Amino acid sequence: MINILHLTDFHFRNHRKHQVNQEKIIEQIIADVKPFNVDVIVFSGDLVQSGKDSEDFNKAEEMVLTRLMEEFNLDSSKVFICSGNHDMNWDVRIDAIFEQLDNKVTTNEELDSYTTTKDYEHSIKPLKNYLNFHDKFYANCSGLIHSDDLYSVFELTVNDRKIGVVTINNSWRAVGLNDTNQLLFPVSKLNESLSYLNKTHETKILIMHHPLSDFKNFNSYDLEEIIYNNFDIMFSGHVHKKETSVNYTTNDGIIKIVTPATLTFDGGHIGYTNVKLDYEENDYQVFNRFFDPKVNTFYGTNTPQREIPSSELKLEQNRFRKKLKKKFEIELVGANQLLVSRESNENENAFFEFTTKPVLKSQSTSEITNQDLILPDFDWDNFIVEDEDFLILGKGKCGKTILLKKLQLELLRDFTKHNKIPFFIDLKEWEGNTKKFNLLDEFRVYFELNKGDANVAFPKNRTV
Repeated sequence: MINILHLTDFHFRNHRKHQVNQEKIIEQIIADVKPFNVDVIVFSGDLVQSGKDSEDFNKAEEMVLTRLMEEFNLDSSKVFICSGNHDMNWDVRIDAIFEQLDNKVTTNEELDSYTTTKDYEHSIKPLKNYLNFHDKFYANCSGLIHSDDLYSVFELTVNDRKIGVVTINNSWRAVGLNDTNQLLFPVSKLNESLSYLNKTHETKILIMHHPLSDFKNFNSYDLEEIIYNNFDIMFSGHVHKKETSVNYTTNDGIIKIVTPATLTFDGGHIGYTNVKLDYEENDYQVFNRFFDPKVNTFYGTNTPQREIPSSELKLEQNRFRKKLKKKFEIELVGANQLLVSRESNENENAFFEFTTKPVLKSQSTSEITNQDLILPDFDWDNFIVEDEDFLILGKGKCGKTILLKKLQLELLRDFTKHNKIPFFIDLKEWEGNTKKFNLLDEFRVYFELNKGDANVAFPKNRTV
């Protein structure tokens, strides 16, 4: 049995008015997690609120990492950290460098080539305070195999099981604002990190701050392919209040764990995650813990025990994930053709760039005018992951088709994040058709599945 404590986004602030709350949440986490025991600690970025002052890292280390290590009798070989966007020192950022990354790097080959240039060396400067802290923290770490500016590789042995751990600094391109679908990470660096692991590492773990959905499409496709085929578990953070629950899925060939912030000042969820891996029984269980400041205690939910994906299951799930990616590419071409702009024919990502988040109201204009009670609009980010059924009404040419295509494309693109399979039915194609409509059959044909796989992917009790 291996017990992993996953923390993220502490945002240490070196000010007296924050000290009490910061120390308090760590002590409460220690008290709450004690019944689980801890073999390994994962901290997936944003240890400090700002990477500007190197001393903040030292103080955060003492308050968070050292305190936890002492409590659970661990050394640095059992603690794994990566950088987050707040760990960067933006005062030394050169805007022209990032503008070049955004505007001139459009393929993974160009991105890999970029890492050999002087500009790349300048782009690393905001990470320097974090990297200096990282090197000091792991100065005497017996498990460190190799360290690079953008990644570190470790070997961990727990209960005679050899585990390979890769931490990547995937916040390298982050600028703090509007980072969704804008980040980049060199594919060559990820492949390079894997070269330090071998077949003796029975489990491979990846730790990063930003989820893959925050990366540019051309980059995320290849990163996802490498990660999902080579790693068994992926830990990440950063979501704060964007997610109302923790993501723990295995239906795409990998166990993904996203935990809420350990401490946040933006009103988001506070908490941590404990993961139990039982390789003798080949299963795992996730314990999600959230902090309620009103009653000053943690509460949570436990997932049922789930099977750790085997090599055969991993291969099968990766095949289906690739199929969804291919469908996304095909549907995106069709969606671009819905736009009238000439630029949409030249830009493969035009649909997302030219469309905004739809405004969805729960009341008509007349209802809003005639009623005292005005219900709030639907938030698009939450709407796309709702489990309820909706009927969307609107006047002709108001954008209903664009809305449905946007919903379909976002769910196809972000399947590994939301774990939902979209199926778009165009009723115009069925006008005058005498063939009896069978939803499961149409689903099976569209996704090129046999009947058995279609029934697994399309369970009646989980269809919205």
